[in-house]
Amino acid sequence: MVSAATLFAMKDGFAKYLGGIYPVMQLLWVQYSLLLLIVLPTIVVRHGWRSLWPSHIIPQIARGMMSMLAVGLFYIAITEIPLADATALIFISPVVVTALSPFLLHENVGIRRWLAVIVGFIGIIFIVQPGFQEFRLGTLASLGAGVIWAFFQIMTRSLAQQEIPLVTVLYTALIGAATMNILLPFYWVTPVLSDGVMLLLMAGFASVGQALLIYAFVAAPAVVVAPFVYVTIIVATATGYIAFGDLPGLMTWVGITVIIASGIYIALREAKVKEPD
Repeated sequence: MVSAATLFAMKDGFAKYLGGIYPVMQLLWVQYSLLLLIVLPTIVVRHGWRSLWPSHIIPQIARGMMSMLAVGLFYIAITEIPLADATALIFISPVVVTALSPFLLHENVGIRRWLAVIVGFIGIIFIVQPGFQEFRLGTLASLGAGVIWAFFQIMTRSLAQQEIPLVTVLYTALIGAATMNILLPFYWVTPVLSDGVMLLLMAGFASVGQALLIYAFVAAPAVVVAPFVYVTIIVATATGYIAFGDLPGLMTWVGITVIIASGIYIALREAKVKEPD
């Protein structure tokens, strides 16, 4: 999980730089197309051609659309605001998932997790600082990405017990690649060689990160590995400072700390609640 989180943050660093040169849709096309080329033959070899048709096609399509929209909004955000800020804001998703679980997943959320939800939203306020600084498009895009990513995670939970995990990843890649291919003539900008290498590195980091993420949850219980996803914020902060000279202010650091603390508490509390008697 630490390796996956590190690769995701480094991938976002490439996306931030390239997003200032190329359309966001082109970044999505490269990322999803490479993921599709890697996952498709893997599934065929391991599970056969019949596994390519999922049991629940409509939820898979909806999940793929949510992924594409969330990643697209996040890439828009990181071209507008510091990488650490955008990364921290998207981590509102576990808080939103917990808040929506009673209504969409019919899960019981106790008072302690509701308090963690409230604390998580307070962390967002520290980062956004409404009324104290200009509300930027990147902030809104990142918050939107976090909310959509929460719905993506809820859909993932509902599909987890019904589909082969790699098939779910395949349809995420397929929906993203197919959509971006249809729109390709409207946004394509031919990259120079050096940028082409960075585009491939960005997509490669995303693909390897996905594989490591799946392996992490196979190798150990979620309660063990899930908290380490917050390494992404640490690496994103370092990447933002080294590559772009961005360093979060004091209030942003407070907000980041609060969001991480509430997210880890929610993960640990959920695991404890689900433990068998």
